[in-house]
Amino acid sequence: MGRIGLTGITLCILLGPCPRLMAAAGYPRQPFKQDPAVCLSIHLGPIGAVAKLEKEHPRQLTLWGVHPGGPAADVLEPGDVVVGVNGRRFDEFVWENKRHARWWYGYDGPLEAIGSEIEESEGDPGLNGRLTLDIVRQGQGQTVVVKLEPVGYHSGDWPYDCPKSDRIIERAADLLKAQGTRNAHVGLALLAAYFVGLPLLLARTAMKRLRAELGRWRYWLMTLLLLAMISLPLKMLLRWTFHLSYVVSIPEWSLNF
Repeated sequence: MGRIGLTGITLCILLGPCPRLMAAAGYPRQPFKQDPAVCLSIHLGPIGAVAKLEKEHPRQLTLWGVHPGGPAADVLEPGDVVVGVNGRRFDEFVWENKRHARWWYGYDGPLEAIGSEIEESEGDPGLNGRLTLDIVRQGQGQTVVVKLEPVGYHSGDWPYDCPKSDRIIERAADLLKAQGTRNAHVGLALLAAYFVGLPLLLARTAMKRLRAELGRWRYWLMTLLLLAMISLPLKMLLRWTFHLSYVVSIPEWSLNF
């Protein structure tokens, strides 16, 4: 597989925004609604920034977040528009495998360009991790340099026998492990109050008579089924009003509710 194809697949791993990883790394909340028909949120991998790719401007990336401790922290700012990389504008990149460019944000565009140049900057000893970006800031064009870690190229058989791939996976795992479940305790407490505390409260107040008629086990079965059904419209309401996808999300436990 050629290096272009290699980097294209790598983009699926590095540049696909993962909300849990981004939250763990300290990125701000996404300030716009992602719609694949109009715009995409793109994680710029080791650069340490997130950008918006818009259908109306398919040859540029508009930054909306910069990781405070990342390589781009003192170089890039939210609102910067990236129009080129390593001395070439995005519209100068032309790829042979255009049959894969089925969407407006396909391989033949900023995604492939910046992904391949990240690979070059990290792997080429002459560049030694230097990634040059052409940006427009407040209407003024300028060139900045982001210093990446020179971790080398992906191996020809990646992700097998590839030290670079192993390093990326280990760092992502360490980041999730460091975050742990510290942000899940509120959601777990809410679930416990809803499915345990509320039935106990109702059994002593509004549903006291029904509890006596049904008995313990039939009462609990009925209330748990009822609360489970009510939880669906409640979650829909929370999603519509507060953009809350889950009350608790612990992927490492396969627990998302």
